[in-house]
Amino acid sequence: MSGDKSFFTAVSDNIKKLLGKGVESGGTSATEKDVEAYDPPANEEKEMRRVFETAWDTDGDKEYDVEYSFMISSDFVQMKSHAAEADLVLVYSPDDPEPEGINAPYIFVSTGDGRVFELGEQFRETGKTEGFIQKLSGGKFRFKCLAEYYGDVIYLYGGDIGKTWENCGIAMVYPKSLKGTPTEKILMSALDHAAETYEEKFTEIQSG
Repeated sequence: MSGDKSFFTAVSDNIKKLLGKGVESGGTSATEKDVEAYDPPANEEKEMRRVFETAWDTDGDKEYDVEYSFMISSDFVQMKSHAAEADLVLVYSPDDPEPEGINAPYIFVSTGDGRVFELGEQFRETGKTEGFIQKLSGGKFRFKCLAEYYGDVIYLYGGDIGKTWENCGIAMVYPKSLKGTPTEKILMSALDHAAETYEEKFTEIQSG
């Protein structure tokens, strides 16, 4: 389940280019102008919709289409990642309904990302993780944490999803420059709602 981090490293690099020289891998702050650009009014109501994606999974000798879905606001634009470790990516783009590429904070469902797997293993082995927040029960997700992610921040609901996807989950990635800003609260709240509304539907693939 170890994932190739090259895609997400590239995404992080694009985020840093977008924010400009104020963002460095060491976590220095963005300029005030840059941060304000990510701070829409917190009380502005956005349309909510359910987004869907389908992935393939197995269980023993059976194969399944796994349709997973969750609720997210229209501030997030659905993109295809074309990466094995993340089938679905939604870019945070409140001012542009058609962003060019994955150039902003984003939410993704991990089906094999290496860093997410590492955090899941930490929890499985010790009951805690780097940046551990809370143990969860009663659903697909077993914990949530706020940790480092290739120079950025990851807010993660980790667990075992699908039929056999261990140490996966749903996550929000954003630059360190957004820590402590109103936008960070918006992003974390969006992921909380996505995790609360996450659902899966399994359809067995019939051979022949």
